[in-house]
Amino acid sequence: IVLCDTNGASLPETITRITSSLPALPSSVMYGVHCHNDMALSVANSLAAVEAGAKVIQGTINGIGERTGNADLTTLVAILNLRMPCETAMDPASLTQLSRDVNDICNLEGQRNQPFVGMDAFAHKGGLHAAAMRKDKYSYQFIEASEVGNIGRVCMSELSGRGSVMSRLQDAGLTGGGEDFVQEKAELILNRLKALESIGYSFEGADASLNLMMLHATKNYCAPFKVLDFSVQVNEFAETSKKHGINKIGWDSGDETSRATVRVEALIDDGTDLAVRKLVAADGNGPVDAVASALKKALEKFFPILSDVDLVDYRVVILDNESATKAVSRVLITFASTKSHKTWSTVSVSTNTISASVNALVDGFEYAILEEEEKNYLCDVDWDSGDSAWD
Repeated sequence: IVLCDTNGASLPETITRITSSLPALPSSVMYGVHCHNDMALSVANSLAAVEAGAKVIQGTINGIGERTGNADLTTLVAILNLRMPCETAMDPASLTQLSRDVNDICNLEGQRNQPFVGMDAFAHKGGLHAAAMRKDKYSYQFIEASEVGNIGRVCMSELSGRGSVMSRLQDAGLTGGGEDFVQEKAELILNRLKALESIGYSFEGADASLNLMMLHATKNYCAPFKVLDFSVQVNEFAETSKKHGINKIGWDSGDETSRATVRVEALIDDGTDLAVRKLVAADGNGPVDAVASALKKALEKFFPILSDVDLVDYRVVILDNESATKAVSRVLITFASTKSHKTWSTVSVSTNTISASVNALVDGFEYAILEEEEKNYLCDVDWDSGDSAWD
């Protein structure tokens, strides 16, 4: 027997009073609740019902539902299993992946601040927070992120202090060379971070670009490839509309074709650190897609792992609308590996949207090579002398 808070107007004390006053039932029959989230109380009401004796909770993954939604089962399962003396049939460690799978199926963007399963649920940004986390990780979180299948991370921004940077370096395994050296590196990275954010970068949600920035600050690191140059050609055919008497460009299917040419140089995997160049052209659905196709096509010969990498999200944010066509754009691209099922995001900023897109693509593919192939691209190069592995 399920009691429904259909219009979402009940308070927790109302749910407790009604549920606890219900008559006893045979052991084969159970009471349950079905709560809506019109007052943001669906989870609290469901928990109140459980404490009052209810055995069944109805809800949805991520709270997806009519109007403002239903009780979020990802939150409820986590609380019941990890914070209350209750057990459910669901494994809390599977919640984050389940949440993201449902969002993918529904073509929805997940809430970054969603409890337990959101990307920011275990993210720590402020410098004091990060410093405290290094001493006692339970200062600002009460469970391990892994208990719900999530990942903890330290975000970096203009609010970050040196402690935040050192935490990220430690997480990335880039703390060799002694404490003084690491602190000096952290200071350099922090200054670089602030400089980039001053021109529009935001590394929240773009951990791949952030990790690469730290890696590029590491002595003797050589990127597995670099883009020497690229070009994009867009052919569009203008016609005059008989109905409206106006010019139209690319309105009809097949009116526009985009082709990109990319020239790359890659370090071949034979221990010689020799660079091999390759020129590739590819067509695409628009200029950015053409560049992505050409770049991936050029690199797959050297790094087969990239055949398992897909672009799953592409966003452009105009940072200064008042500048109109001169505006600075921030591009954020999300990638996914069909092999490991990992996702990562990169960011770049430029007055040229295509250039920003190419930079974000380069970061995304470079990160994929480093993560998926698990290779250590270190070269015998003295960076302080100004030498380059590519010279």
